[in-house]
Amino acid sequence: MNKVKNTFLIMGLVATSLVHANADPELEKLMVTEHKTYKDFKENFQFIVGMMGKEGSGASDGNISDSHWFCVHNQQLIKMFTNNQKYKKQFNQEFSQELYPFDDALKGFQKFDQDQKETCETAQVEYDKI
Repeated sequence: MNKVKNTFLIMGLVATSLVHANADPELEKLMVTEHKTYKDFKENFQFIVGMMGKEGSGASDGNISDSHWFCVHNQQLIKMFTNNQKYKKQFNQEFSQELYPFDDALKGFQKFDQDQKETCETAQVEYDKI
């Protein structure tokens, strides 16, 4: 039963993110809190990074919605990595050669958050007007 509930929650998260609706607090919590398995962590990481890839081109073209969601997803990654340190070794084994080691990835997300703080705040204000 728990597996079915989690599947529906993840499907809901995908649908929510795809239409860029306001995230359900339970879905947000599922994404950023401590994951029960590395598989869940990995799937959520890949999903968020995939969304950011789509939003990145729109954000660079000045699309407010894409800019806003890119910032939101970056913040989700910070929370997700911070709350899932226990998967560092597995992440490094799988992703450190093609991407970055866990700690470097987290530092990169944090650096982006600091460097783009003003831009993200502006995107939030503009997004709220939509």
